[in-house]
Amino acid sequence: MTNQDAELSKTIGLTSSMIYKIRKGERHPSVRAMIEIENKLGWSLNEQIMARKAGKYHEAFVAAAKYEPELGTVTRIYPKSA
Repeated sequence: MTNQDAELSKTIGLTSSMIYKIRKGERHPSVRAMIEIENKLGWSLNEQIMARKAGKYHEAFVAAAKYEPELGTVTRIYPKSA
């Protein structure tokens, strides 16, 4: 696990272990967790579901939760759906 996992766990409200598993593609989040991700990162539930159906959830999660270590913040970079 990384410092990014710990930071995201605080931001989203999931364990660092769960963040790590999502990021590595070992596990998908629950619907409740997906709603928290939407609320905290601004990555819409619809976009998450589409990424999950496409088998690309973990890749899109990493893109949605880019970490900027010099600022110590989590920044959303995943584009909003039209």
